[in-house]
Amino acid sequence: MAVRAGHSSMGRTMADDFAKTLAGHLGVAAVLANVLIDTGIVTREELCDRFRQAEDAAARSAGGLASAQILAAMLRYLEQADGNRPKPQ
Repeated sequence: MAVRAGHSSMGRTMADDFAKTLAGHLGVAAVLANVLIDTGIVTREELCDRFRQAEDAAARSAGGLASAQILAAMLRYLEQADGNRPKPQ
């Protein structure tokens, strides 16, 4: 298979690996966030505020756009999950 200039299969593999790793990390972060909320260690509102602060800081830092987007995705998850999860008993 011929590879066109600038389109290496290694680059695609690395991008795919990065996406899979990132998805795994976000999944773990979501589980940990839910445990912290469910056990009463932190409120959902406080956690959302912290993610907003981190997102704002990342967006202002050099090279922080990707981090800001990831933090924004976690914030969306937390905000959406609020109404979709059963309350702990």
